[in-house]
Amino acid sequence: MVPRNARNRIFFMHDGAPPHFGRQVRAFLQRVFGTRWIGRNPAPHLWPARSPDLNPLDFYFWGALKAIVYGSSRALRTAQDLRDRIEEAVATLARNRAVLRRV
Repeated sequence: MVPRNARNRIFFMHDGAPPHFGRQVRAFLQRVFGTRWIGRNPAPHLWPARSPDLNPLDFYFWGALKAIVYGSSRALRTAQDLRDRIEEAVATLARNRAVLRRV
């Protein structure tokens, strides 16, 4: 969970995909994030769509997380096993602060 005082500094990065960019979605983002969301026009902060250098979650984090989760020799038998493995993988990535800063 994100601490309340940090939530007011978070910017939401919207992917801008046409199905995700309807009026209702934009109204929700405006209501929840105010001017703290990033996306294609007419977002408060414009950002190029599908720009690999501008979206570290898509172009680093998910691939690195998947490599750790599925790189283990231990079998995943239940949904809880998968959740536990994901939590372990996130903790592993979080410990490598130098890589996260570069990302």
